[in-house]
Amino acid sequence: MYRALLLLLLLMTLAGCGGGNAEPGQEATNQPAAKDNTPGANIARSNELLAEGKARYDKSEFEKAITELTEAVEWNPDNARAWDLLGRCHYKLKHWRDCRDAFKNALRNADASVRQAQAGYVMESSTELGKQAMAIGQYKLAEEHARDALQWNRAYLPAVKLLAEALYQRGQFDDARTQFQALAEQNVGEDRHNGLYWAGLCSTQLRQYDKAEATFSTLIKEGYTAGDVYYWRAECRADRKDMEGAIQDVNLAIANAASPDRRKELEAVRAELEKRK
Repeated sequence: MYRALLLLLLLMTLAGCGGGNAEPGQEATNQPAAKDNTPGANIARSNELLAEGKARYDKSEFEKAITELTEAVEWNPDNARAWDLLGRCHYKLKHWRDCRDAFKNALRNADASVRQAQAGYVMESSTELGKQAMAIGQYKLAEEHARDALQWNRAYLPAVKLLAEALYQRGQFDDARTQFQALAEQNVGEDRHNGLYWAGLCSTQLRQYDKAEATFSTLIKEGYTAGDVYYWRAECRADRKDMEGAIQDVNLAIANAASPDRRKELEAVRAELEKRK
């Protein structure tokens, strides 16, 4: 009787301990997948995730696609197609830094047929980062982003403009003038005029008034009357003691003044020049 009771208790204990256990096959199924160390398996898994990310991208589910594609490049860092699509997702969301970095990685293993397009994304995203830096007064950082963009194409005009503006803000007027002149030479219309105008301002900052006057005269001949261009040419003429020419330009500046307040300021300049005649 005593032995029978002990046997019963033992069976009950065993039953209680085993009641919550899964079958061996079921337990294996619930374990997270481990990354295979064989290159072929990693490449295959990366391509699976690329396909899933592409499906998300086609549905404009960019955040979800980023999750899939980020994992894809973790499985295979040389998956250029995954890097490319990851960059496009970040581009859609204006994640400029992540976009640039993804396309730089894509370019490491990209086919020649897509390298130009990928480089274009790098240049644009670097330029956008530079614009953000300019907006908060980080001019050195803006210059670095502009130069990063220009590594891929020295004639990429948005980056040329950004570099010129950053250099001007940093007081590097000679280098800034070179960039503004390049901008003018490679453009027409308003963009050309803006480049010439700022090149002229760089010359005035350098106290090279002959060069500045020539630049402003070119602008005026091309029909440009904005930005106080007549006033700046008047400053150049006054520096070489041509008071009649300076006063004539100030009169033209007054006629083209953007506001009544600016007109009053220019009238005061005219009065001062008349005293110096």
